[in-house]
Formats: sequence, C-alpha cells, structure tokens
Amino acid sequence: MSGNNENELQNSNVDHLFEELEEVYRAIAQTDQAPIAKLGLYATTLMQYLKSNQKLFNELRTVAGSTVSSNNDDETWYSRSVDLFAGTLEEAVLTRKIRAINTRKISTLFLNSIIALTVQRIDTATSDDIEDDVRDLMDLYLNGLIVKM
Repeated sequence: MSGNNENELQNSNVDHLFEELEEVYRAIAQTDQAPIAKLGLYATTLMQYLKSNQKLFNELRTVAGSTVSSNNDDETWYSRSVDLFAGTLEEAVLTRKIRAINTRKISTLFLNSIIALTVQRIDTATSDDIEDDVRDLMDLYLNGLIVKM
C-alpha cells in the first residue's frame, strides 16, 4: 500500500471515530446560543470527548500530523470542524461580538489549541476541571495577554 493510500486509510479511520463528535458540534452550531458560548462548548466537548475516549485520543496523536496537514481537504473531520468553528466566528463578527478576523485561520488555531491543551492534560494526568482550561483558553482568544489600563 502506498504512503498516500495509508494516509487516506488513517484519515478515514479517524473520521469514523469522530462522527459522534461532529454530530454534537452540528447540534451546538444549530442552537440559539451566542457565538462565543458555542465556541466554549466546542472546546469543552472536544476535551471531554478525547478524555473519555483514550483510544480515539491515541489515534489522533498517531495521525495528527497527516490529518492536520491535510486541513485543506474538506473530507476530514479536522477540516469540517474548522469550517464549523469558522462559521461560528463569522456569526460573532457579524453580530459585532468580535472584530473582523480571518475566521478560517483563527478556527484552525483554536482547534489546534484545544488539541494541544488536551494533550497536555492527558500527558500530565491533570485533575483540574476541564471548564477551567476552557475558560483560560477562551480568555486568551477573546482578551489576549495584555492588561488593559
């Protein structure tokens, strides 16, 4: 089997493992909640999902490079998640909850941040509440690091 076919098979397996998560994401996107609340729910949902599905988490780690590097392929769970997040950010821009941004780029950074934070949580066996990590993540994305005087 060629390397490209192996990559496609791995991505297909990971996509299958993420089908349930994608259903939850779509349900969140359809709610009447504010866009910022939806972003927090996306992050919480992914972190809880990976924590409770160690096999999925290990699969993600195995193919993360190929899955993430192929985010221009609309057929991956990763790309579909980025698109969904971008739509939510576009909603936030349109309702003037956030400034105009490149929603796809920020969505990619946001998803990668959630994954990296989950890796750190699992690797260090942290027992901190996921909601605390999500709150910190959302604060970083929404407020940055600079103290406003």
